[in-house]
Amino acid sequence: MNDNNYIIQIKNLCVSYLTEKNLFSLKSDKIVAVNDVSLDITKGTTTGLVGESGCGKSTIAKAMLRLFNKGLNDVEIKGDINLLFEENPINILKLSKKEMRKLRKHIQIIFQDPSSSLNPRFTVGKIIEEPLIYNTSLNKKERIEKVLFLLEKVGISLDKYSSYPFEFSGGQKQRISIARALASGPELIICDEPVSSLDVSIQAQIINLLMDLQKDFNLSILFISHDISVVKQISRNILVMYMGKIIESGEAGKIYFNSMHPYTKLLISSIPGYMLKNETVIPQIENAENTHRPSACSFVSRCSLAQNICNENEPRLEEIADNHYAACFFCRK
Repeated sequence: MNDNNYIIQIKNLCVSYLTEKNLFSLKSDKIVAVNDVSLDITKGTTTGLVGESGCGKSTIAKAMLRLFNKGLNDVEIKGDINLLFEENPINILKLSKKEMRKLRKHIQIIFQDPSSSLNPRFTVGKIIEEPLIYNTSLNKKERIEKVLFLLEKVGISLDKYSSYPFEFSGGQKQRISIARALASGPELIICDEPVSSLDVSIQAQIINLLMDLQKDFNLSILFISHDISVVKQISRNILVMYMGKIIESGEAGKIYFNSMHPYTKLLISSIPGYMLKNETVIPQIENAENTHRPSACSFVSRCSLAQNICNENEPRLEEIADNHYAACFFCRK
């Protein structure tokens, strides 16, 4: 695929956190949260990133937006995150703070908990208008018109313009968060577990809303979740992440219906009521330590298929079928 079809390309991204020194440790330890991750997001499509809590999904989102709370000395980032919405690629990791602030209107994020991401002191109108004040040259009348337009697009009654966040349900708050993300006219939206705190019926409504908005605004979306069944509904491509690495990737249908990596099989087999067709579910070993050596497979301590080679070598992500990649010694061509 030609690079012109991409909105963003991440190449060999590594993110490490340095722990502080204390009485029991005279030197800082390095915790590798993201380890040599590469991914592409095609313009106007949704790419799903799935994995259990702590695998590094949200760290990738933070790196894309430079949203780390710690000081620069406590976070080590290597690799490239190239934004391709203009003629020349822009490496996000090499921008100054001032340059990054100007770029934020092109990349927006929708967080997991809308209650904590919406300012309780602002009305809905003010919440959605704020990005327009900083990122556009619209006058007051034009901003109000844009806010009302966005409220209508996300399914919030226009008479709620002067209401406060506490007056809304969780699903409605997330709709407001989506409207705020759309306000500055972004090309890319990162959805970081946007439906995990919502009821199942509301989850479906929000997913359908995102799919409709994607068509209307030609949005590119990175959809992050621990639930592969949710990711499959909205994504064209899925990347499965485990302990900081991408261990399987491909088209959503291939990943969901013909998964290859033992960890992906576990994720899918955990879906209530789902049975893998003509497949034996690969159980994880009980009470296995969730640690691994750099020279070994990251899933070795939990995989019942593990053999000596898994303890001695780390499998690389390789193509096992057309546009289907996996990092496992037992699912190669």
